[in-house]
Amino acid sequence: MQPLILYANHADFQQTNVIPGIIQQGVGGVTEGLKNRVVIPLTGNYAENNHVIGHELVHAFQYDIMKTRGGISQSARLPLWLVEGMSEYLSLGRQDALTAMWMRDAVLYEDLPSMSQLIRNREYFPYRFGHAVWAYIAGKWGDMAVPELFRAILTQGWNKGFREVLGATPDSVAIEWKNATIARFGPEIEGKTRPGDIGKAIVKDDNGTNLSPVISPDGRYIALLSQRDLFSIDLYLVDAQTGEFIDELVSSNTDAHFDALRFMSSAGAWSPDSKKF
Repeated sequence: MQPLILYANHADFQQTNVIPGIIQQGVGGVTEGLKNRVVIPLTGNYAENNHVIGHELVHAFQYDIMKTRGGISQSARLPLWLVEGMSEYLSLGRQDALTAMWMRDAVLYEDLPSMSQLIRNREYFPYRFGHAVWAYIAGKWGDMAVPELFRAILTQGWNKGFREVLGATPDSVAIEWKNATIARFGPEIEGKTRPGDIGKAIVKDDNGTNLSPVISPDGRYIALLSQRDLFSIDLYLVDAQTGEFIDELVSSNTDAHFDALRFMSSAGAWSPDSKKF
């Protein structure tokens, strides 16, 4: 029997004692390996709940497989793209609009990673790029190649596992995937105008992560979430012409009315007269 623990909301989920430590706002669910417990908050969005439950259950099965092949300490030597990408592929399927958007952007900016970059460079988000690589592997070698490759890597190691199941090296699979991705999305973006060719970057990433910008109706201001503080993501007011940060509107660290500001798939709204946000 697979334990599945549900919380009514994210605030309750963040207080779980199933795992130690602090759960960040952006975490949608966790799977604890020792007792194989899946823990998620309900969001009110059935599609999102189904995806997260499916994603975390794949992790539970991964842990179960590891226990019969050397123990869950094996997870420490597996690259994130392999673990998280597998969970995304088996919970979302081969086609996903979000992953396609990431791959289209990577083709546009000629930024598809090699296998070594995918493993070592944190710039390449393992959920999206891992999903894309697994979708390619399953598309060429069949869905059964997914669990077979996972088991083979655990028992035989990285290179031998790839050769045993796919008959190819990890590097050659990555090259094939890159070529296939370029062939798939290249014609879609050919001749398209890049955003930088018709506009300018107003807010740079020099001040940390900047998310969910909303421009005021009069075009003078931008409200956005930013990690300028390093310890929290707070709400700021920015000059829309210069990109200068004018004021911090809300900080979840200092304002007793806010436990956190949600930055996943959310943004605020201005009043029509641009005086309230």
